[in-house]
Amino acid sequence: MKRHILSALFRLLLAVGVVYALPFSHAKWGESYPGDGQQAFGFIIVFMLIGFVAAVVFFGVGSLCQFLFRKRPVRFTVFTDLVLFLVFAGVLVYGGVTARYQDQPPNTALEPTPTAP
Repeated sequence: MKRHILSALFRLLLAVGVVYALPFSHAKWGESYPGDGQQAFGFIIVFMLIGFVAAVVFFGVGSLCQFLFRKRPVRFTVFTDLVLFLVFAGVLVYGGVTARYQDQPPNTALEPTPTAP
């Protein structure tokens, strides 16, 4: 029982890394947002939500692998968790670095739009 709890805690620690992989990689190495700061922060929040969903999937798949490897030594579960972490975090870091913004001017909703005569 103790073995399973420690494996789940290790996986939970790795899941925190999965949550922060996308927003951190985008903020550190990705393209900067061309608009104002409020909208840029909104994109970082959305990236964090995507990372949270990926972390939940990571935790679920890791738990399934732990169930499948329950009769094997602990190293199989730990190795599987590390491989899954590298796959999930790698895909999210790649997505954060390569994310591009649409070439459109910032939102200027407060300015009146010109009307045609």
